[in-house]
Amino acid sequence: MKKLVTDFLKNEDGITAIEYAMLGVAMAVGLTAIMGSTTDDSGFLGSLKGAFTSIANKISAAG
Repeated sequence: MKKLVTDFLKNEDGITAIEYAMLGVAMAVGLTAIMGSTTDDSGFLGSLKGAFTSIANKISAAG
């Protein structure tokens, strides 16, 4: 029984998967914070949307 418990405590097979999952969640949260929401005009996506709208308006006004 003691060997079974020590083998269980030394087993690190699932640790790598958990670390990758935590890294993936951290990256997703970071990218969401940087990119901003898609429903409002904040962050990088809001700036990109504003730039494309401005370009489209200038093309429409020129033609």
